[in-house]
Amino acid sequence: MARPHPAKASPDASATKPNHIKRVPTGIEPLDELMEGGFPAGSLVLVTGNAGSGKTILTAQYLYHGAKNLGEPGVYASFGESRGLFFENMKKMGMDFEQLEKEGKVRFLELMIAKEDGLGDIFAGIFDETRTIKAKRLVIDSFSVVTQAYTDKLDARILMHTVLSKLPRLGAVTTIIVGERLAGLEPRTVGMEEFVADGIIALNSYPDRGYLRRNLQILKMRGSRINTVSHSYDINDRGIQLYPLPSDIRLVSSTSKDRVSTGVKGVDAMLSGGVYRGSVTLATGESGTGKTTMALYFIAEGLRQGEPCLYVTFENAVDEITAAAASFGLDFESAIKKDTLKIVSFFPEPFNSEAQLDDILKILQNHEPGRMVVDGLSPLERAMPSDRYLSYLSGLMSHLKANRVSSFFSLVAEPMRQAPYEGLLSLVDNIVSLKYVEIESSLKRSLTILKAKRTESDKSVTEFEITPKGITVKGKFVGVENILTGSARKSFADDAARQWAEAFGGKK
Repeated sequence: MARPHPAKASPDASATKPNHIKRVPTGIEPLDELMEGGFPAGSLVLVTGNAGSGKTILTAQYLYHGAKNLGEPGVYASFGESRGLFFENMKKMGMDFEQLEKEGKVRFLELMIAKEDGLGDIFAGIFDETRTIKAKRLVIDSFSVVTQAYTDKLDARILMHTVLSKLPRLGAVTTIIVGERLAGLEPRTVGMEEFVADGIIALNSYPDRGYLRRNLQILKMRGSRINTVSHSYDINDRGIQLYPLPSDIRLVSSTSKDRVSTGVKGVDAMLSGGVYRGSVTLATGESGTGKTTMALYFIAEGLRQGEPCLYVTFENAVDEITAAAASFGLDFESAIKKDTLKIVSFFPEPFNSEAQLDDILKILQNHEPGRMVVDGLSPLERAMPSDRYLSYLSGLMSHLKANRVSSFFSLVAEPMRQAPYEGLLSLVDNIVSLKYVEIESSLKRSLTILKAKRTESDKSVTEFEITPKGITVKGKFVGVENILTGSARKSFADDAARQWAEAFGGKK
């Protein structure tokens, strides 16, 4: 199974013919995939962002990748950072610019801000250096500082238009200019840069619930079909780590005519023989109603059929899942040793949820399961912004359907009563609602099929039990109403029939 591909063009992209423009990779593979493989060769790209968003790191990765891995020399013209500090900071992220400079592959220019009458000489020197080492890549960090030296904004615009849009193209140099912006403003600068530039990449960092979130968005890239969705990223000892959505958000339905068992015979019967292969099933209900137990039997049935299976949990440790399976006589340990089953456990927080989801995609690619369980979506939902949470799940579910991976998700929720989950419920094919029901001072469990695409399902409110032998579906509740509303009571019609029988000795 191929990894979910994030690079497809936005649905409204106008270009439909193959694009043969030469591409310049940035060194950040997920970013390249969002714009057909990289920047168009010879283009001028504006990277804009607020303080601490990682603009210098992104441009450093771009320059280092070209010089180190592709044999493309580069010039880094810095108006705000010293050579020593730049080399030291980048080396911590695995980029040894000092060595590349010794080899003549990179030239770092430590420049001072001059008055406007001296800027022409400074830029003449920059382009002399690019010609000297036959540079293919150029970074100017930051151009906002340069334009501030001009008292007349018209002169600054002339500089941008004549120097930045013409000279780099004459030497086939792909150039990045860095633009500053204040926090809270729109992700773009306020000068002419955005109009002169062929491409604009906006970086944004902002505090959220005590953590720093970062988003990257490609606003413009001439000659390219681009993914314009906002994507999360992080900065660590490997530089910029981008976590794109797993695929475009698109409507994909399971077209398979094959049915697969849920692992619970009674549920299969209510679904006219099981769920369709490649469909998405969601189990909802209060804690303890049996969602994880159903997930265990869903995986156990897949293993029995010889399917590789993946179990992702956001609420329990791996040994807790294997122990729970063993309590029902399900041997998950042997399946793990045979590598037919992989169980991974994550505990999402706002600072690590994006990285965890990226890890899940890699596991999904490498393990190639026929069945997948995502047990306990609630912690993930709490850790992520609601729009990102729904977008990610939409992309993941779309990918699973397209690759005919039968999946089972669980969520602590009441789908008929809680509107915030409506967006998620519309993404799935099947919905199984599990509830506790109090009847005559006794706590029972109910199961209802709320949704089943392309299936004539039993809509009865059905009683089920969980015993050491597994899940047993007993039959629909008789003489009880209002179960789904949470206020179960005896049926009036049933009570009237009983009173009639008592009054007339059972005679009609």
